[in-house]
Amino acid sequence: DGGWSNAQESAILEWYFAGGTDVSRSSTWVALCLASPLDNSNVISEPTYSDVLYQRQEITAAQWEYSPGTLDPTAWQNTVAIQFPLCNQNVAETVTHWALMSLASGGELIFSGEVAVPSGGLLLNAGVQPQFDISALRVQLGS
Repeated sequence: DGGWSNAQESAILEWYFAGGTDVSRSSTWVALCLASPLDNSNVISEPTYSDVLYQRQEITAAQWEYSPGTLDPTAWQNTVAIQFPLCNQNVAETVTHWALMSLASGGELIFSGEVAVPSGGLLLNAGVQPQFDISALRVQLGS
């Protein structure tokens, strides 16, 4: 599951082969997803906890780095931990995927991936503070 959105793949190819618009971004926003995002849609299913208000977390281009030692040299990973607000409601929602979005709210889907740990996803309930550790998010060409 996951990978580049169809729109982002098209933008990258247009930029590379036809001199299209530069596709680099100074920032993107990491979103928690309750289901696998569709490659051809910008609509994602995000958590509903609201005491502190769930919100996407910004990650800048400088907070990604090439993943040395991987089998695929086209892989990049996050260099900072990404922490979301504490959930203080018993919402019993399971985060199964993450997404990179172009904006803090709404916006375009850029890339998505499965939540690797814990296996099967992260159950959100009161007292749980979702976090992706350093190197937990991996983005690569060919995905």
